[in-house]
Amino acid sequence: MKKINKNSIHVLSVERDSYLEHPSPEKFSMDGKKPFTIEIFFTITSENTGIIYGQEDGFRFGLDKGKLYFDLEEFGYLIVPDNMAITDCGYYFAAVVFDGTQLSLYINGLEIANTPTGSVEQAATGNYTIGKDFNGYIANVRLFSKALPDETLLHDNANPLEKIDGCQLWTDFSDIQYTDKSDNHLPLWQVGNKATCTNITACSILKGRGCYRKSDTLKIGTTYTLIGKFLPNLSISQTGYLFSVGEGEGTLFSIQLVKKGSDSFIALVSNEKQIISTKRVEPYKWCDLAIVLSGGEAKLFIDGEEDVSETFSFAPQQEIGAVVGTQYYTKTPVFSDAYIGYLDYFAEFDRELSTGEIDEYAENPPYVYADGIQSLMYFGWGEPMDVVSNLHMNEVGDGKFTMAADTNPQNAPQGIDQHVPTTEDPEWSKLSDEEKWELGATVAIVSGTLASLMGMGKKRVAYHRNVPQH
Repeated sequence: MKKINKNSIHVLSVERDSYLEHPSPEKFSMDGKKPFTIEIFFTITSENTGIIYGQEDGFRFGLDKGKLYFDLEEFGYLIVPDNMAITDCGYYFAAVVFDGTQLSLYINGLEIANTPTGSVEQAATGNYTIGKDFNGYIANVRLFSKALPDETLLHDNANPLEKIDGCQLWTDFSDIQYTDKSDNHLPLWQVGNKATCTNITACSILKGRGCYRKSDTLKIGTTYTLIGKFLPNLSISQTGYLFSVGEGEGTLFSIQLVKKGSDSFIALVSNEKQIISTKRVEPYKWCDLAIVLSGGEAKLFIDGEEDVSETFSFAPQQEIGAVVGTQYYTKTPVFSDAYIGYLDYFAEFDRELSTGEIDEYAENPPYVYADGIQSLMYFGWGEPMDVVSNLHMNEVGDGKFTMAADTNPQNAPQGIDQHVPTTEDPEWSKLSDEEKWELGATVAIVSGTLASLMGMGKKRVAYHRNVPQH
């Protein structure tokens, strides 16, 4: 399915005074004696304080200035250390487990803190709340009347969620109407008028005062292909530099958004020629772009289909860099005509991609070991980087990672992520495309979890699964 970014998840959007409630499950209570488990999957937007899941006059499971905590008066209180505070909009999995004697707190499937518990004089009976006093997105909430083992929490962090006995609540935000998928089928109702189902997509955003520069250079011969996925904010700007090969007087060519009438189009521009697409860039939809330069000819593809072909010449370069989002002169960014919008990825090849390959990449982005690939600049991670060279992109100005809301249809396929093994296993070729994507997402989750626990960088990888229920 084209014109979408599959690196997305279904979520509930909540804003402080607008949230969901459900009644207490009939056969469940937090009485300080019976085991329980709570799982939540969430991302913050601006403020990092609030109750993600709780009960009126009962427990609170949420964030306090970015620090994940669980609190039930007289029973137990847990909060993560200051150095593990959540400060950005990455995607997180948190859980709290009571095994009958000990209360434990988990982040991304790994235990972070634990404490012995006290007694509960009287179990609360009030309604449960989802997202009360919280600004952000909640992908899933699950409540169990038993203690899930560590291996199950690790599995749930990295794999599609599965039905487990003892489940008292399992939210589903994949459709317009929120539902409970547990056998209880608890009713969920809205408090306020802003708690709605939507989808969010991991990407980077440029707001007209930022760009990304490649950290290395490439040799460009007589044949070159550039592909990428982006979503411009045409309501703010209908023009801008998407991609520039070279800088200043040494700019070889650039890919730009240009305005004709009331619409925007893609233009391939050099000092000698300008080629403009005949197909407009559709507003509010992801656009798949491909530029193929070979044999003195340029072909421009939009959303996997060839749009225009004209003569085009350029001089091969032994060493040349690239800039995403604007152009550079004398090592200084020029933001007078910068790109405004979202970025998913750009990839460069030293060969001519076939029409079939371009159409396929419009469905699913390339792998790092694709034939002839020279760079794969991926912007759907906390730290945008070229995964071929394994170098971070140089971030200049206002560029940042984000979880963008409502950039895909609510029923769009989702959950495809990119990550790169360092060598190709011979068994890899036997997997289907979906199996490859799912395995790649698992590798990303494990790598991101280990990196965060080791304190490697404050920005976080966005974690995604290959199933709609997340």
